[in-house]
Amino acid sequence: MVNCGGAAAACPACKGVLKCTVCEHAFCKAHLASCANCNGNTCAYCARQMAGHNALLDLNCFDKLTSKMDETDIIATCPLASTLPAPDESIFNDFSPPIELLTYSQSRAAGGKGVRPANVQAEHFIPNSCFIAGTGRSGATVHGAGKYSEGKALTYWVEDDQMAGTEHKYLTDRERAFCNEVAKKGQYPTIGQWCDFMQAVTAESIAAHRTYAGNVSNLTTQEIANRQVLAAQQAAYAIRYKMQAHFENNLKASTQTYLANGIVGGSAPPKVVTKAQIYKDI
Repeated sequence: MVNCGGAAAACPACKGVLKCTVCEHAFCKAHLASCANCNGNTCAYCARQMAGHNALLDLNCFDKLTSKMDETDIIATCPLASTLPAPDESIFNDFSPPIELLTYSQSRAAGGKGVRPANVQAEHFIPNSCFIAGTGRSGATVHGAGKYSEGKALTYWVEDDQMAGTEHKYLTDRERAFCNEVAKKGQYPTIGQWCDFMQAVTAESIAAHRTYAGNVSNLTTQEIANRQVLAAQQAAYAIRYKMQAHFENNLKASTQTYLANGIVGGSAPPKVVTKAQIYKDI
């Protein structure tokens, strides 16, 4: 991946190639800090900071130092989670159809006015059911979801009829598989971890289902293919950036909020998630 947080290559924002010592993913300097305990690099999602303490620890050191503490006494945050570098959103117009972000309520209103494109669905970047504590599309939300509701959720239009080969079907299948995986382990991914997962899946989906309409004059066939892959990754990062900013700034939902595995009928996370219930495979 080229995007920050990928398994290799450089961050498109600063061209940095540094690896987190915990997850071993590549991050730019804006996303990394030094662990006060071991001096290793720690990324935004492997960093922890105890309430009332300035020292920043990586997840491995944090687990060692807090292993004898009660779960209710461990109050930690991820201080780097909202430092994503801003993308160039003009990349949205380099695809056909172009990528358009709007809330779910705005999408429904567009349908009522007859201005929504035919055969599209408003795609939630994270399944709506993962935010609901019970069953169904609405109701009480999970602890820490802020002002989230289905109508307020930011979405983007994707090709839809839930048949093989469509963008919506592809995304839904990947989301369901991810939920199945973590539900079987009794774990609960955070908003931030969902954003990581969906950024990668969205890049694959854009590359497979949308036509790249950017300038490819004077490029070889291989260079065009590389440009298309890079553009899909950049677009996926831009979508992720907008989605995460919406969660944090508009809905007041932390990226550290644990979500339900609702798309497969999984239970909502408890208010206090134990170490065994934390998803660590991302």
